[in-house]
Amino acid sequence: MSLFDPEFPGLLADISEIYTGEKLFWLRLLLYDHCSGSLLSRRNVTGHDLFNELKTRGYIWYEPNDASCTDVEILVVIAEVTEETRALQIIRKFKQKHKNNYKNCYFTKGKPISEYRKNLFKALRSNTTDLLATMPGHYGLNPADFKNKWDLVFKLEGNNHVEEGDIEKMKHFAKILDEDAKEIFLQTQNASASKGTRKRQRLTTSDNDGNSDSGQSTSKQTRTRESKSKEQPEMLKTKQKKQILISYSHNQSGTVGLIDNSLKKRLKDTHTICIDKRTMSGRMSQSLDKAICDSSIVLLCTSKAYEESEYWAFECDRILEHGKKFIPLKMESYETKRDSLIQQLIAGRFYIDFSKTLKYEENINTLIRNIEELENNQV
Repeated sequence: MSLFDPEFPGLLADISEIYTGEKLFWLRLLLYDHCSGSLLSRRNVTGHDLFNELKTRGYIWYEPNDASCTDVEILVVIAEVTEETRALQIIRKFKQKHKNNYKNCYFTKGKPISEYRKNLFKALRSNTTDLLATMPGHYGLNPADFKNKWDLVFKLEGNNHVEEGDIEKMKHFAKILDEDAKEIFLQTQNASASKGTRKRQRLTTSDNDGNSDSGQSTSKQTRTRESKSKEQPEMLKTKQKKQILISYSHNQSGTVGLIDNSLKKRLKDTHTICIDKRTMSGRMSQSLDKAICDSSIVLLCTSKAYEESEYWAFECDRILEHGKKFIPLKMESYETKRDSLIQQLIAGRFYIDFSKTLKYEENINTLIRNIEELENNQV
């Protein structure tokens, strides 16, 4: 295998085409700690320039000595945080194709995008107020000097008006955000404070234990064991239930609602049913990823609208990534796209045809039998 993979520049070029316009400012914010200040500040900088900088600095595609390694995890993180499903597909496809090509893989520089930076991005993206109208005045700046809110925050960071780890500056910055964005941005600070509190509590407990006599220590241990013993049955009861995710287009909510109710009644002792209209919250892609990750089986309710949805490709990708079991359910008769990701995913699979409403009871019985067989690893 040659040290230079001609397909790698193509990967960078393809995803660079996605991050243009305002999305280029997204990249600049997320890669603030990974690229040089001179490059980030350059007037005509492109996404391709930033990705090449990652390669030059050893954050992706590290090639030590005579061994090659494919490591594009930071690109995966960027695609996930920005919720660009097309970029995620391109990167996943590249990783899948090359996973067996590199037998002796060394790791790139271990510098992930920080939680602070991710939360800063998410906060700016979710903020609904006009920051360009309010924030410059908050810092004594001229709004005309900035192209958009992303450019403004980039300049604020460059002038140390807001920076990771400085709690007072973070709070001052957060005052201008709306309530939801403020909560997102300050998650990093709150997590750090909580971690520090827990550490102090552990140290205090340790000191108290060291100063107590053996009788007090034994009594404390006995109470702890009794407490855990009482909690154990309830914990075991919760762990026994597995989750089934129903993935569907809202155009099919009528039939899906029937399936949901049937499964809830007949599998109530063994499973919980997750369906986005009722149990998901937060940003949709994050909720979907968590729901897929937490589920033992995913029901793919295929339809024309489902294949055209902006989320189906993301869901299919995550099902493959997490190695989840799934059952295709045909919700309507329609002309499928043979080259679509979902058709590639379910190719050759047995599906249950719920488009024939007269056979609903027969189909639901078949579905439950398939679920039981999958859970028992019989298929």
